[in-house]
Amino acid sequence: MPRFAIAEFFQKSNFPELAAKSSEIHFLDEWLNEISAKRPRSKLEIMESEMETAVAKELYERAAELRDAIQQLKKVEQLKKVEQLRS
Repeated sequence: MPRFAIAEFFQKSNFPELAAKSSEIHFLDEWLNEISAKRPRSKLEIMESEMETAVAKELYERAAELRDAIQQLKKVEQLKKVEQLRS
Protein backbone atom coordinates (compact mmCIF):
# COMPACT_ATOMS: atom_id res chain seq x y z
CA MET A 1 0.00 0.00 0.00
CA PRO A 2 2.77 2.55 0.74
CA ARG A 3 4.18 2.06 -2.76
CA PHE A 4 0.84 3.05 -4.30
CA ALA A 5 0.50 6.03 -1.97
CA ILE A 6 3.91 7.31 -3.06
CA ALA A 7 3.09 6.76 -6.74
CA GLU A 8 -0.25 8.52 -6.29
CA PHE A 9 1.48 11.45 -4.61
CA PHE A 10 3.76 11.88 -7.61
CA GLN A 11 0.84 11.57 -10.04
CA LYS A 12 -1.07 14.31 -8.21
CA SER A 13 1.95 16.58 -7.94
CA ASN A 14 3.16 18.95 -10.61
CA PHE A 15 5.92 16.45 -11.45
CA PRO A 16 4.32 13.05 -12.22
CA GLU A 17 7.41 11.98 -14.19
CA LEU A 18 9.32 11.78 -10.89
CA ALA A 19 7.43 8.58 -10.02
CA ALA A 20 9.61 6.67 -12.49
CA LYS A 21 12.75 8.07 -10.84
CA SER A 22 11.65 7.59 -7.22
CA SER A 23 14.20 5.65 -5.19
CA GLU A 24 11.46 4.82 -2.67
CA ILE A 25 9.25 3.20 -5.30
CA HIS A 26 12.23 1.38 -6.80
CA PHE A 27 13.25 0.06 -3.37
CA LEU A 28 9.71 -1.13 -2.57
CA ASP A 29 9.39 -2.86 -5.95
CA GLU A 30 12.72 -4.64 -5.48
CA TRP A 31 11.79 -5.63 -1.94
CA LEU A 32 8.46 -7.04 -3.11
CA ASN A 33 10.23 -9.09 -5.81
CA GLU A 34 12.71 -10.43 -3.25
CA ILE A 35 10.00 -11.40 -0.78
CA SER A 36 7.82 -12.93 -3.48
CA ALA A 37 10.70 -15.06 -4.74
CA LYS A 38 11.39 -16.44 -1.26
CA ARG A 39 7.86 -17.24 -0.13
CA PRO A 40 6.50 -20.72 -0.70
CA ARG A 41 4.13 -20.99 -3.64
CA SER A 42 0.61 -22.18 -3.02
CA LYS A 43 -0.74 -25.37 -4.55
CA LEU A 44 -2.83 -23.22 -6.89
CA GLU A 45 0.21 -21.22 -8.05
CA ILE A 46 2.17 -24.42 -8.69
CA MET A 47 -0.68 -25.94 -10.70
CA GLU A 48 -1.12 -22.75 -12.75
CA SER A 49 2.59 -22.72 -13.54
CA GLU A 50 2.48 -26.40 -14.55
CA MET A 51 -0.51 -25.69 -16.80
CA GLU A 52 1.33 -22.84 -18.53
CA THR A 53 4.31 -25.13 -19.07
CA ALA A 54 2.08 -27.87 -20.47
CA VAL A 55 0.51 -25.41 -22.93
CA ALA A 56 3.94 -24.14 -23.98
CA LYS A 57 5.02 -27.74 -24.63
CA GLU A 58 1.74 -28.39 -26.48
CA LEU A 59 0.71 -31.03 -23.94
CA TYR A 60 -2.91 -29.97 -24.25
CA GLU A 61 -4.43 -33.03 -22.58
CA ARG A 62 -2.27 -32.44 -19.49
CA ALA A 63 -3.09 -28.72 -19.60
CA ALA A 64 -6.81 -29.53 -19.68
CA GLU A 65 -6.44 -31.87 -16.69
CA LEU A 66 -4.66 -29.14 -14.77
CA ARG A 67 -7.26 -26.55 -15.82
CA ASP A 68 -10.03 -28.76 -14.46
CA ALA A 69 -8.13 -29.43 -11.24
CA ILE A 70 -7.48 -25.70 -10.81
CA GLN A 71 -11.16 -24.92 -11.26
CA GLN A 72 -12.07 -27.56 -8.67
CA LEU A 73 -9.47 -26.25 -6.22
CA LYS A 74 -10.80 -22.71 -6.63
CA LYS A 75 -14.33 -23.93 -5.90
CA VAL A 76 -13.16 -25.71 -2.75
CA GLU A 77 -11.24 -22.62 -1.59
CA GLN A 78 -14.28 -20.42 -2.25
CA LEU A 79 -16.51 -22.78 -0.23
CA LYS A 80 -14.00 -22.67 2.64
CA LYS A 81 -14.09 -18.86 2.59
CA VAL A 82 -17.89 -18.87 2.69
CA GLU A 83 -17.86 -21.30 5.61
CA GLN A 84 -15.36 -19.12 7.48
CA LEU A 85 -17.56 -16.07 7.00
CA ARG A 86 -20.56 -17.96 8.34
CA SER A 87 -18.73 -19.03 11.51
